[in-house]
Amino acid sequence: MGALDVNGRPLDVSVSVLARLTSLIAPQIHPDVLRLAYPDADVMLSGQVLLSVPVNEPTWARTVDSVSLRVQAGLRVASEDIETAVWATLEAAGLPNGSVTLERRVMFPELPDDIVFEPVWLSTQQQGAGEHVAWSAAVETLPTPGVTRALTMLLNELAVRHERETNMGVASTAQVVLTSAVVSL
Repeated sequence: MGALDVNGRPLDVSVSVLARLTSLIAPQIHPDVLRLAYPDADVMLSGQVLLSVPVNEPTWARTVDSVSLRVQAGLRVASEDIETAVWATLEAAGLPNGSVTLERRVMFPELPDDIVFEPVWLSTQQQGAGEHVAWSAAVETLPTPGVTRALTMLLNELAVRHERETNMGVASTAQVVLTSAVVSL
């Protein structure tokens, strides 16, 4: 660990100060979260990466912002990446992050960005098992309404994809419309 000034030059900082600074940084970050937070860095291609990490912006916030902006822009984003962004955000908020139960809000969306599925429950385990927390209560612990909107949009995207996958093997005359969906993270 080292410290650089705004021009990228090393600062002369004592080892004890660097040790204290290192202890304040969150424990190891999962490589996928880091990759999503800094998409322009080749995090997965090298053993060493130099990143300018702002100390006033948590990694989970950068991750959920990056992924939600890419989904909103219509770019291809893997479901696993969306799940990772949601998982990291819920983990940072101390909320259950095993799975999310969503209910259909509208039968036929009028606009492409309409929310079709809304979160109802957060569960500690996969497939909706384990302890539950109501989404309405969970929203109160999230730091800003922007984070709530981003999570709702990402969870909606996962539920819509789940419905699409359910219908992939079904004949076109027998399409299934889900009234609820469970997304495991």
